[in-house]
Amino acid sequence: MGKKSLTKSTSKKKKKAAKKKVAAKTSPKKKAPVKKTAPAKKAAAASKPAAKVKPAAKPVKKTAPKKAPPNAKPVPVKTLLKKKFDTAAPKVLYSVPKELIEKSTFTAPDFLAGFEAKDAKRIKGLLANTYKEADLKAAAEKAAAEKAAAEKAAAEKAAAEKAAAEKAAAEKAAAEKAAAEKAAAEKAAAEKAAAEKAAAEKAAAEKAAAEKAAAEKAAAEKAAAEKAAAEKAAAEKAAAEKAAAEKAAAEKAAAEKAAAEKAAAEKAAAEKAAAEKAAAEKAEAIKQAAAQKSDVSVSYEPAPAQAAASKPSDPVDNTIKLVAAGIAFLILLVIGASTSNSFKYYLVENQGALEIWKGKFAPLGKKKVLALPGVAVPEDLKDAYSSDEVYPLAFQYYIDKADALLDVPGIPDFEAIKATLKIALEYGSSSALRDVAYQRLDNIDRLILDYKADVAASKGTIEGLSAAIGFLKEADKLTKDEVLEERIAQKIAAHETAIAVLEEQAEVEAEAARLAEEAAAEEAAALEAEATAEGEQAAPEAEADSEAQPEAEPEAAEGH
Repeated sequence: MGKKSLTKSTSKKKKKAAKKKVAAKTSPKKKAPVKKTAPAKKAAAASKPAAKVKPAAKPVKKTAPKKAPPNAKPVPVKTLLKKKFDTAAPKVLYSVPKELIEKSTFTAPDFLAGFEAKDAKRIKGLLANTYKEADLKAAAEKAAAEKAAAEKAAAEKAAAEKAAAEKAAAEKAAAEKAAAEKAAAEKAAAEKAAAEKAAAEKAAAEKAAAEKAAAEKAAAEKAAAEKAAAEKAAAEKAAAEKAAAEKAAAEKAAAEKAAAEKAAAEKAAAEKAAAEKAAAEKAEAIKQAAAQKSDVSVSYEPAPAQAAASKPSDPVDNTIKLVAAGIAFLILLVIGASTSNSFKYYLVENQGALEIWKGKFAPLGKKKVLALPGVAVPEDLKDAYSSDEVYPLAFQYYIDKADALLDVPGIPDFEAIKATLKIALEYGSSSALRDVAYQRLDNIDRLILDYKADVAASKGTIEGLSAAIGFLKEADKLTKDEVLEERIAQKIAAHETAIAVLEEQAEVEAEAARLAEEAAAEEAAALEAEATAEGEQAAPEAEADSEAQPEAEPEAAEGH
């Protein structure tokens, strides 16, 4: 590559020099520039007389440039590389003048330059030593034996430590396994016992609850029937008494009105008769006085002035007052009749349904309140009923409807049942009926809470069992039955026992995890110690190798 670049560069320089020569030959010569003189010289020339002007030289004819010979073809690199050139030696060799020759002060550096004095001394001692092949072989065999012994001891020690660690781990694992199996067996036994106990309690409680519910239902129905009969008799009696009282009041009012009218008529007739009698007496007196005046004149003292007679009452005013009183009495009668009609209820049968109608706030008229399909019509229908007689029928209808919603396949619709029971509460005319509805609502809420508690407890976790206990405590507030309260208390106790077992198992598992971590840490420490021991064994070998290397260096120096 060096030769190739060198030949290329020289060939290019030659081509450029040849081109410059040809150009110089062909181009005309340039005129030399006129040199400017200094100002002093100009002044001297001005003082001298003007010189004669020489005639201009005739122009020389330019000759046409000769054509340059064609360039020679460049020699290829391969040809130049194959050529051989003789070495050029100067005729006289260069020698340094004597006056420039000085004595040399250069000294070679020390062989152990750069080492400390202690190391240099040790190396010089090693270099001065002489070794025999037998000694070297014995030293190598000794070092190999020591290394093998050390490796064997380290291997035995590591094997012993590993065996001890494995034995400890096996014993620990066996202990943990035994503890876990024991805890699992205890847990399974406790869970089985708790499940059997809970199942027995649940069956007994359900049986007792069913018997109690049946007894309560029968008692409630009997009480409701007796109460309805008593209320019906009381209502009939009250209605009869009310009708008799209203009739007596009406008769009394009519008698009083007739007496008042009779008294007013008699008073008006008496006043009218008195007025007519007074007018007749006055006319008779005037007539007698006129007859006496025509015959005899008699003088007599005037009689003393009599007291002025009282003004008689106006019959028109009395009639207006009586009419107003009659109108007011009629209004009172209408209001009383409207009020009485608004408290009346009527039972009507319409296409197999019992309809309840209520009187309007008017003397006459009624409106339908609700229809009860499937309810039997009473045998002896009355003209009118009270609310205490009609509302129990509606209440019992909605109670039966709520019971019918329970008799469905699958899970009943508790929301619909609760809504129906709330409607029944609107027709609970007595506290006993309302207590029946409230008890059923509480039973539904208790069943829902009991179901939630069973679902939460089935998860088998501490959180689920705690939630189940909370649901059971809420359910306990909704019942006053001693059997149910005892069953709920037993469930709560079973859940608390299960929570205690789970907590104990969690502690055992945590202890096992801690022991496993400690075993892993001990094993890691053992491996680290083994690695440290191997590193300490490798250190003497490296030192021996480093000592053997300087010993080989003098031998190499001697060979040089």
